Amino acid sequence: MVVAKPADDASPASYRSVAELPEFVGTAWRAESGYWHAPRTTVADIIRFEQEELGNEYPDVSGQLLKDLDRFSASDAIWVNRRRKDCLTYLSEGESEEAIGRVHLPEGSKIITPDYCGGFLVLRGLAKPMLEKGGNPMPRTESERLSFHERVFGKGSTPPLERLGRGQTVNELLPMPPDQGPPLPRGLNIKWPGKK
Repeated sequence: MVVAKPADDASPASYRSVAELPEFVGTAWRAESGYWHAPRTTVADIIRFEQEELGNEYPDVSGQLLKDLDRFSASDAIWVNRRRKDCLTYLSEGESEEAIGRVHLPEGSKIITPDYCGGFLVLRGLAKPMLEKGGNPMPRTESERLSFHERVFGKGSTPPLERLGRGQTVNELLPMPPDQGPPLPRGLNIKWPGKK
């Protein structure tokens, strides 16, 4: 790959975090490759693969930016072009132009780096950092927590811990003691072991 200097005076290597990256504005096009990333692959892993395995250089990606990109899932990044015709470069031999399609990028999508062939690696808007080791997977705010509970147990359902009285345990909320088990169908005349 030929590496060209960025055209503008602002050196992209000065970007230290995702928050500083410029926004991608306008229509985006992509030649679909069918490639997917393994779980826990980060956006920084995409750059490292391009550099180490494919020999591509991205002088605009600083070490600090790479460290920040390690917090985002690779599924939140996408290679796109500004013009449909630029996508022809990325088609494999014998692949039809039908593989090229318009891509909707949410507002706030950020340009991580150009590939200097007309393409851009973009972090989709609304992308959130992955859960860090030791982090809490539950929603943080009260309204997020209740919304999560209602999605799982139904609208209007009260979370179990909110039904507990002082000194009660979750087992006391069950409809029967844990040693008895759930009710069984009457017509089959089945009984729990040890019960008459």
